[in-house]
Amino acid sequence: MKKLIFISIALSLLITPAVFAQSFEDVPPNHWAYSAVEKLFQQGIISGFPDKTFKGNKEVSRYELAAVMYKILEKILIIEANVKQQTKEIKESLESVKNDLNNRSEEVTKDRQNLLEEFKKQNNDIKETILKAISPPATNSEEF
Repeated sequence: MKKLIFISIALSLLITPAVFAQSFEDVPPNHWAYSAVEKLFQQGIISGFPDKTFKGNKEVSRYELAAVMYKILEKILIIEANVKQQTKEIKESLESVKNDLNNRSEEVTKDRQNLLEEFKKQNNDIKETILKAISPPATNSEEF
């Protein structure tokens, strides 16, 4: 259930900005920074100005830089939390698999021992049957 919620949120975060993505009027598709600007916009890291421009030649203030860095940090922290959760789930899953394999290994060892004992018993039974078949019949000395 948690995974489903996480996937839904992640998809909505990734898809929603792309659906409403605007091309900045002052960043033409053939501009050398076009892809970077569009990707940062789609990821919600930059937003541009209300007049739908990017103003790429405008100097960046320390406040603007701090805001962008904060958005990047937020995304990193979310990714880090997701990785930690997934790592925990993988470790739990591997531990479960390890326990299952150990249990199955014990079962296989017991089955092997039982089969070996059964084989030895059958082998002894066959030896006895063969020995009886090739041994001369016992003679009773009183009969002569």
